This record gives sequence, structure tokens and C-alpha cells, in this order.
Amino acid sequence: MEAPPHNMQDLKDLGPDTTAHLQRSSGVPASTGQGCFGRKRGTSAPPSEDPAPPLPEADELLNKFVCKNNGVLFENQLLQIGIKSEYRQNLGRMYLFYGNKTSVQFASFTTTPQLNVQTKPVEPLVEGGAQIQQVLNIECLTDFSDAPLLNIKFRPQQEAQKIFKANHGMDTEVLKAKLLGLGSALLDDVDPNPENYVCAGVIQTKGQQVGCLLRLEPNSQAQMYRLTLRCSKDSVSKRLCELLAEQF
Repeated sequence: MEAPPHNMQDLKDLGPDTTAHLQRSSGVPASTGQGCFGRKRGTSAPPSEDPAPPLPEADELLNKFVCKNNGVLFENQLLQIGIKSEYRQNLGRMYLFYGNKTSVQFASFTTTPQLNVQTKPVEPLVEGGAQIQQVLNIECLTDFSDAPLLNIKFRPQQEAQKIFKANHGMDTEVLKAKLLGLGSALLDDVDPNPENYVCAGVIQTKGQQVGCLLRLEPNSQAQMYRLTLRCSKDSVSKRLCELLAEQF
């Protein structure tokens, strides 16, 4: 591991609050132009939880499908949603493709269509760079003006944590020397608790760079530590946590 570049912002964005910021619970329009479908407004099946408001660009996304049935319905830096649909009279079948554009897993991945549909739940875990498919069998009951919503929620899986008994002495200078010996940068005034240690670094491989944040929380009274690793690749977080827990 090596200390991070001068610009620390990218690594700080992987800090303790990142998961909350990255959680996705967005209303994504799931309608296409050919063959309107869904329930009459006000009678759709209630979702399992209150959905987020529709995306600001929802109308623009829907307009792309007025004269076609296939294409990319939604895309941002985390997720791409592709759609392929076919219709016969008042019945339709829609294929939704959810692509994970990151290098980390999406855990607790759920989708909640707000319309009269027959579908199976998606797989709850989407690997980094992978794509999963969901098939929706739909029926148009009556005409409507408001497009149905597709509520999507997931959590990027990046963190590993371990609580363990101290294997060695808890001398401050020894701890600092070990953390610096790892090749990371020791960050001051980052954690509200001055007794904790926070480090940042980058693991370099031929094919990629893995940003890592580390927090070591000592409890001298109980002679215990809590070690938290948050890396841009989940497998690196787990392995580093296992290795470092033996060093303190």
C-alpha cells in the first residue's frame, strides 16, 4: 500500500458516511411509449415502503421510448438500467437489465414496481461489473396519465470490521509506527475521537488502483480494538481486515 495522492477528496468520499450517501432508493419510471400499462391511478398495489420522488429527468427518460421499445432507460455512475419490451393487445412483457457499473458488490438489491405486474424478485447481490435480469408480465387495465414508478434500492458492499482483543501492547508510538509501516498516510483531525487512528492509502496493481480507508479504535481499559476497513473493492476490505487484526 502507498500513501494517497495530494488530492484526498476521492478517498475521503469512501469514509464512514459513504454507504448512507450511496444507498439508492429512487423512483425510476418504468413505462414505455407503446402499449400503456398499469392500474388505474389511485388503485395500484401499495409498495412495501414509501418510495422516493421520481427522478427530475423522468420525463426526458420516458420520451426516448415513445417510438421504440428497447434501449437504456436510466444510467448514472453506479447503475445502468436497460429495457426490452414487447406487447400484444393489452398484455406486455418487459425485460429489465440492471448493470452494476462499479467494482464493488451491491447488497440488499431490491426493486418495487408500482403497477399490476407478475414478476419474481431480483437476486439480492449484484457483483461488481455484473448484470442481472428481471422479467415483468404486465397488463393494461385502463388508460392513464402518470407513468408507473420503479423503486430501486441497494447498498454498495465495501466495508469490513472486526472487534478483537489486543495481541500486543497498546503503546501509541508503536501503533503509529505499524500503521505508517503499512505504507498508508496517517490522517490528523479526521476522527472526532482523538484516541482513534485514521489512515488512507492506495493499493496499486497492474490492472487497477484500490483506495483504502482504515480506522483503528483502541479501548485501553478493555484492552480491545475495533478495526474498520473501507476499500473500493470489497474483497480487499475483508482481506486487509483479517491481516491487520493480527498486528495489533
